[in-house]
Amino acid sequence: MRFHGTQTFLLPLIATLILTHVRNSSCSDYRYSNCSQTFQCGNVPNIGYPFWGLNRPDYCGWPEFELNCSGDAPELTILSQKFRVLNIINSSYTLNLTRADYWGTCCPSDGEFANTTIDTSFFTYTSNTQNLFLYYKCQTLEITVASQIFGLNLQFSCDIDNKNTTGYYVTRNISSTGGGGLAGICETNVNVPVYQENAEVLENNLTTSHLLEALDGGFGLKWDANNSLCEVCVGSGGLCGYNTSTQHFTCYCKDQPYPASCGSTQPNTVSGRRAIRWLRLLLLFNFISKKEQFKGPFYDGLIVHRSC
Repeated sequence: MRFHGTQTFLLPLIATLILTHVRNSSCSDYRYSNCSQTFQCGNVPNIGYPFWGLNRPDYCGWPEFELNCSGDAPELTILSQKFRVLNIINSSYTLNLTRADYWGTCCPSDGEFANTTIDTSFFTYTSNTQNLFLYYKCQTLEITVASQIFGLNLQFSCDIDNKNTTGYYVTRNISSTGGGGLAGICETNVNVPVYQENAEVLENNLTTSHLLEALDGGFGLKWDANNSLCEVCVGSGGLCGYNTSTQHFTCYCKDQPYPASCGSTQPNTVSGRRAIRWLRLLLLFNFISKKEQFKGPFYDGLIVHRSC
């Protein structure tokens, strides 16, 4: 037996490695730790799943919910259209937002006359949202004549292509009110969602300032990013997230990610117990080896004759 020195060196090293493994196994999964932190984007605080951006990693939310935090308010892009996020209500999975190109103006800031579009795979309009219809590059009519023909509307002006042009808005779909003539005197039109209550105020106060207030007041969207799975995950002690490899929902738990909810067994705890058992065996082996070393030629009461 000539390996006692090597043994003496290796055993503490192996024990240290095993204990390090046990200690690391008891630590939280890094994705669980990272996604447990909400973040502030612009003037909106406490933002969590399914949103991500700034210092919050992409695996904490869905790709469709990335927020741009470079301005004074969060900006969400839906089907290439940019929206200014005014508020996020997590309890009802609701967003309050407005079109970024109509913020503070009734003339699109980017010069594009595009209808509002949303990704119906993830979003639906709230029940208190309706469309406001804006008509551009129109022939100028007397306000009284326009009101009689087209119903509730107001004339406004826009600088388009370095020209001052006339526009009209209506708070109801013209085709349903029998006044489809605006399409004949205007080159283009755009539908912009607003809250019904703001549209009603606008109908009773036909001014440009109230038009801007209705546009800036925004509208409501409900989101669905596996909401039911997320509730199950949170109920099991996990955090909702997104698997960037499989492109599916994932539940981040303290030990590891799971498809839907934190498992009943704790894999890292099991591996820790195994490591402790190995450590005990090593210590036992070390004890027996030292016992043999100190007993010399005697072992368990038997005389051992060494050969020369």
